[in-house]
Amino acid sequence: MKIGTHNSGTGERPGNLLSWLGWPLARCQGKTLREQYEAGARMFDLRVKLYKDDWYLAHGAWRSRRTLLGALLEINDYPEVCRVILTYEGSRHDAAFARFCEMTDGIEHAFSTLRFVYIAVKRPKWAFVRVIDKRSYPVQGFVPITGWRRIMPVPWVWYFVRSLHYWRFATFGPDGPTFCAGAPTFGADAPTLDTKKWVLVDFL
Repeated sequence: MKIGTHNSGTGERPGNLLSWLGWPLARCQGKTLREQYEAGARMFDLRVKLYKDDWYLAHGAWRSRRTLLGALLEINDYPEVCRVILTYEGSRHDAAFARFCEMTDGIEHAFSTLRFVYIAVKRPKWAFVRVIDKRSYPVQGFVPITGWRRIMPVPWVWYFVRSLHYWRFATFGPDGPTFCAGAPTFGADAPTLDTKKWVLVDFL
């Protein structure tokens, strides 16, 4: 199965008080990077921002105590080859954006067992900075925060609500869960986990 995690860095511990308070709003993962790997993830969606002259894993105003370099070195040491998506969690109009471009220039050659998929920027409109491996471009397996969900844009809430609706149709036996006919999926266009494409999921 080709499974990756969406906003992978949000499973790491927050880096300051504001990030601790905002963690419930920013969190898309309940496991650390290593725990995600041990659960089967082989693609990591890392969002970063500059803080005190170093790059940290981030999501919006939330910032991890993990640096990007520390995370990449850890993933590079995993036994199996992993893929990485790298996104600047800011605007292309920020002063730090030029430094992000400089930092990521040739980054795909800096690690022996990492495979970078693309480099991107989040705002003012999400866009590629550079595509490195077009064949590994993932599909989304998470609930997008769109429409009325923007009133309370908390990823774990919608994951939990969706899960309750899904597991209502399951019965549990010695061989695991089975689902009755007509059980809902996680959305009409939700990809299955045995797809040939990479799938990014929340709360692996």
